Amino acid sequence: MEIKNKALFLLKQKTNLEFIYPKIDKKMCSGCSSCLRICLKKALYMQEKFGKKYPVLNKKKCDGCCHCISICPNKAMSY
Repeated sequence: MEIKNKALFLLKQKTNLEFIYPKIDKKMCSGCSSCLRICLKKALYMQEKFGKKYPVLNKKKCDGCCHCISICPNKAMSY
């Protein structure tokens, strides 16, 4: 029995799953940019305000993997 390509139709189906976007606590962030380096989709970028740098999330690029949360040394990112 040939099973190759049998599940490809599943990739086109809609789901009711929602993305989990990381929340950024600007007060806890040290501006180390570790989260930028781990983000494969380049959904995070640094912004400077009042002399302090912190990451900002572009939700249109984010795929919700939340690797940035696990890499943050200051625990400035959460679910």
